[in-house]
Amino acid sequence: MRIDAADLLSSLPRSVAIIDPDMVYIDVSDAFLDMTGRTREELVGSPVFEMFPPGAAEAAPSGNLVRDSFRRVFATAKPDRLDTYYYPIAGAADGLLERRWWRADNRPILRHGRVVAVLHDVEDVTADVIARRDRDIRDRLIESLSAVGTWEFRPQEGSIVASAALAEMFGLEGQAAEGPAEPFLDRIHPEDLPSLTAAFEAKADAPIGAPVDIDFRVVMPEGGERWLACRSELVRSEPRASVTFVGVSLDITDAKNREATLTETIAERDRLLEQKEVLLGEVNHRIKNSLQIVSSILKLDANQARDDRMQGRLRAAASRVQAVASVHELIYRAGQVDTVEFGEYLGDLCRAMEDSLPLEIALIHNSIPLRVSTDRAISLALLVNELVANSVAHAFRDKKDGTIAVKAAVRDERLELSVSDDGDGKPVTPTHRGLGTRIIAAMVSQLEAELQQFPGARGGHVVHLSMPIGS
Repeated sequence: MRIDAADLLSSLPRSVAIIDPDMVYIDVSDAFLDMTGRTREELVGSPVFEMFPPGAAEAAPSGNLVRDSFRRVFATAKPDRLDTYYYPIAGAADGLLERRWWRADNRPILRHGRVVAVLHDVEDVTADVIARRDRDIRDRLIESLSAVGTWEFRPQEGSIVASAALAEMFGLEGQAAEGPAEPFLDRIHPEDLPSLTAAFEAKADAPIGAPVDIDFRVVMPEGGERWLACRSELVRSEPRASVTFVGVSLDITDAKNREATLTETIAERDRLLEQKEVLLGEVNHRIKNSLQIVSSILKLDANQARDDRMQGRLRAAASRVQAVASVHELIYRAGQVDTVEFGEYLGDLCRAMEDSLPLEIALIHNSIPLRVSTDRAISLALLVNELVANSVAHAFRDKKDGTIAVKAAVRDERLELSVSDDGDGKPVTPTHRGLGTRIIAAMVSQLEAELQQFPGARGGHVVHLSMPIGS
């Protein structure tokens, strides 16, 4: 059975055309028709460069390249290859130029030793060219704008494809862009290499897209170190194919150095703050001891004073000094110098004052969980001391026994403090503005408090203060 040459050409899987010496199509394969979007009737018998004129000025050189290649084959009877070239063609439907890149082999068809036609074997490589161009653009932008090293690592093969930027990061300038990974691995810090290797091995059977993100050190030829941040994803062409990790690396040495400096600075700051706390605690301890000595001296003087008025004043002074000393004692015990626990402080203060009260008068108090600043604690200590002293001095003139209650509560972000007694029920109405009265007024103003006085529900007298908790 004889096979028709036209049928054979038509069925070829490649895009081929036969061109005569006048640059006219003699015949084309079906694949060529599919690639160009034309019919056999349109092409066969038509001049090549009328059917596909270069069109845009930028394509004219490529048109000349194809024409010159045909002429060389007819003149020399030798094959002529055209590597990738740009040649747009008009779409069959709308006539608009489509951007196309091609690769062609032009071979002579001989009859009796003379070239009678050219076999034009052409391949549309537009997709490959665009993909390569996009990758080149991406790589150039990454390297020029971000100084990012790109790479493909195949751990099972021990090979790597590295960009020039990555080679520079490893101190391997001028090394081959593709080859064994050993030169790169040898530069990784010995303490970091096991964790890096384990990170890649752990993802060997992971699904496509599994990330490997790790930071590591690189030992440079001159002995210095660089920190690199590695960010990558796993890819594989087939489910059981060897894995490839595609990733980028960024030199983060400066950031790591800043982080180390910041860590050292914070550690030094913490050390100094701890030292400051210790020193301030010792200072408060010594202040407390000094104030207690002063308080004791005042009490001794009070005991030896023959004048009742002088004795009262000395005892009141001793009580005030002791009130301030109690705050410094609490600061020292708690180990904090900026704030004190108000409930604990109030209990200590009341117990200290109770020791100086007549045996027949009881001093009771409650406790609440609240921290106040050291300054406010000292002001509160003096204020409570003066109010209790006033109750002792004025509420029990005609009554020798009774109770003084110091109560605290927090309501609506305010501290509510009251000092009440079950004495004679007479308010404190001094005929002159004494030291105690002036201290109370000063502390009320300093604490931004509101002071009220009224009779107690069961007799006696109540002094109530409301103040912002403050800081």
